[in-house]
Amino acid sequence: MIVKGMDYYALLQDKVSQYRYPLFLILINPIHPSYRYALPNKFFQAQALGCPIIAYENTYLAEIIEEFGCGLTLLQSSVKNFEIKIDQDEYFEMKKSIIGKVGQAITNDQL
Repeated sequence: MIVKGMDYYALLQDKVSQYRYPLFLILINPIHPSYRYALPNKFFQAQALGCPIIAYENTYLAEIIEEFGCGLTLLQSSVKNFEIKIDQDEYFEMKKSIIGKVGQAITNDQL
């Protein structure tokens, strides 16, 4: 089946809106050099939806997260489950950062 013209933003927004504090989980394996720069579309989807990101350290995405404060980075070996505790203020600060600071950096060609 081929579906042409799907509104992916609407589909994602519908799913994301179910959760109180949604986070985009983008776990790229940093051991493989080509993966350090992979999945830019997932990052832009998260930014468009205003969802903070969770990524492994030692990836280019982790550098963006650390520079702009738009999510969390995890040690690859430390993840046993995905129960991450952040408070409401931390979450909204990350959300504000991914919408504002990262969006500004993209439009100013600073990334």
